[in-house]
Amino acid sequence: MNRNYILIILVFFSFKGLSQTVDKFKYNPEVPLIEKAVAIDSIEVNIRSFTGGELINDILQFEGIQYLKVEFEGKKVIGKRFEIKAKEIWNGEIKEISTVYESPVLNENFFFKGDTSLLPIRVIAKHVNDSILKVWFRFPKFAATKEYKAIDSDSYVLISAIDETKWDTYVNKPDGKSSPAMVNEGQVKTNETFPLLVYTLPFEMNGNLWWGNVNVCGRVIDNWGKRFGIKHYVVFEMEFKE
Repeated sequence: MNRNYILIILVFFSFKGLSQTVDKFKYNPEVPLIEKAVAIDSIEVNIRSFTGGELINDILQFEGIQYLKVEFEGKKVIGKRFEIKAKEIWNGEIKEISTVYESPVLNENFFFKGDTSLLPIRVIAKHVNDSILKVWFRFPKFAATKEYKAIDSDSYVLISAIDETKWDTYVNKPDGKSSPAMVNEGQVKTNETFPLLVYTLPFEMNGNLWWGNVNVCGRVIDNWGKRFGIKHYVVFEMEFKE
């Protein structure tokens, strides 16, 4: 057979195979390519308000204790380390930044019983006296307690800084009953600092008190003080590092 004919046949089948390969990865204009890349590189997180049954919830409320449960997608954080910092903001100005906790490189030893499916962090906060906020971070095998200056107010609330909010059904233990719980879900990226929680005073609007919410107040939490006149709040920021 003529060599030119052989070359034409090979080129034809090469383009046909390439066309079939491209068909498997058809471009969907409704899903930008950049968003696909972000989704692959992201770590899922959800923050849930604690519900422990009617009695425990009543005690927490009576004592003025804030309790949130944070969960990260475990498999995505293996081999990384994380850092949590606190940013104290007074009258719209950042007055102090301090470290809450720096983790070692995450492996099975960091997780409870080697279960790496989730990285759980429990956070308990309380205005313990006229001028102190006390915050306790509980990791699988470690804990960190920090205190921050405050004003004399019982209106401090610990809230999520993750912006997608929904209500979900949570099964209380040990009574087995269910109740609604607020859940914030989102995605974070490695090597990028992101706001995780805010321990904040409310602001007044239309004669009512409101607590900051990233959906309403904006994602630039450092500006909340100047924008809404919030006298004092603490932003807890986190970063996963390679």
